[in-house]
Amino acid sequence: MAGTVITIGTFDGVHLGHQAALRQTAELSSEQNLASIAYTFPFPKNQINPCLLLPQSIKVKLLSEYVDQVITTEFPTIQDLSPKQFFDEIIIKQLSCRAIVVGESFRFGHDRTGDLSLLKNLGKKQGLLVAGVPAIKFAGSPVSSTQIRSLVRAGNILTARSLMGRFPLLFGEVAPGDRLGRQLGYPTANLRIPQCLLVPATGVYLVYAFWDKSEDAGLLYIGTRPTLDRSEMRFELHLSHPPKDDLYGTDMELHLLRRIREEKVFSTLAGLRHQISLDLASAHSLFRAIDPPTSVLA
Repeated sequence: MAGTVITIGTFDGVHLGHQAALRQTAELSSEQNLASIAYTFPFPKNQINPCLLLPQSIKVKLLSEYVDQVITTEFPTIQDLSPKQFFDEIIIKQLSCRAIVVGESFRFGHDRTGDLSLLKNLGKKQGLLVAGVPAIKFAGSPVSSTQIRSLVRAGNILTARSLMGRFPLLFGEVAPGDRLGRQLGYPTANLRIPQCLLVPATGVYLVYAFWDKSEDAGLLYIGTRPTLDRSEMRFELHLSHPPKDDLYGTDMELHLLRRIREEKVFSTLAGLRHQISLDLASAHSLFRAIDPPTSVLA
């Protein structure tokens, strides 16, 4: 490489703070006529809580909208490098870095012992421009992936959206179910959600779905179906305009627009059916005031 402008991070969620660093990386690369790179890595597989806001492939696609190249490395290959080794071997030698953009809280090297101050000192010796991007704040606190995960886990979709700059996402494959929805008059697609993805709070959500070349608003139920005395977590999607054909094997991209209600237990299926009709009425009312999102895969 002749020289690059890079930014480094896990970038889970590609939230507003990440976007600020990515935009500055792109601007610097344009000013200096250098290639721009986002250097990233998945969470370590042994991490206690690996639930992610985005699948790795979607994260890479979103990063690619800002930079010329996304380089992904497995964390174990760099975790034992000291800050100086990481700077010399990765930033300088591997990435041919001429300028680097990171957040002010950036940490690097073994046990995260390197910080922005050390990076600036190392960069100065190499004639490297180091830019620290101030944290983007929401309600007085820096925007972070950890904070967004907490919000999504609690079902606080609106605040999570404010921190991400877009609606939270879920991805899943349609699998055969027990067809209870059809019996109730509201057919659903049973989704298999990858275990690596963060699961929102149980309840009913207004969503917008994309699949193949189709899209539609709908309701997503997340829960264990306590009315039926079940224990397995289920993700049941009812589309406003259900297709005639089965969707088995179809990959769905879901944008979580609102949490309509928490999970409830009903004494009868008739009570459940009535509640679904109320949920749909709420969904139609809410959706009229929302601009439909665009697919991240488009």
